Amino acid sequence: MTEWTDDKVAELRRLHALGMSAGQIGLELGLTRNTVGGKLHRLGLRPGAPRNAGRKPGSKNSPQQRAERQQKSSNLRVRFEQIEVVDLPPEQSAHAVPLMKLNANTCRWPMGDPRDLDKMRFCGTAPKNDKPYCDRHCRMAYRRYQNVEAA
Repeated sequence: MTEWTDDKVAELRRLHALGMSAGQIGLELGLTRNTVGGKLHRLGLRPGAPRNAGRKPGSKNSPQQRAERQQKSSNLRVRFEQIEVVDLPPEQSAHAVPLMKLNANTCRWPMGDPRDLDKMRFCGTAPKNDKPYCDRHCRMAYRRYQNVEAA
């Protein structure tokens, strides 16, 4: 067990303030990374570099960058709501198959209530090319999104 003297703790705090990682501090003090990390935690210091050490204005986590990311996210939500939904024919259940009858030549789109295995079925029509779903369900599963950056 490591004995933390006042001198070691002072050196730990100094090295941490310089932005050194727990592993680097451990090498300097002749201790393991986990020993240093545990002591930093008990001292209420965050392992790794201090929160703002070496951060440049306009860095990834600056308030300006966060605001820009939030704006892009809200633009994406608006764009998603504006996407046209393709008119699809009504659900085709004539080919529906139970789980145990699925194979490479059947659409795997689930239908029915998954809590009731007697009512749970899969589409069962021929799949589209190398996809797991038929043409109708591919149009539902693989939608194209508008480019948010272009708008």
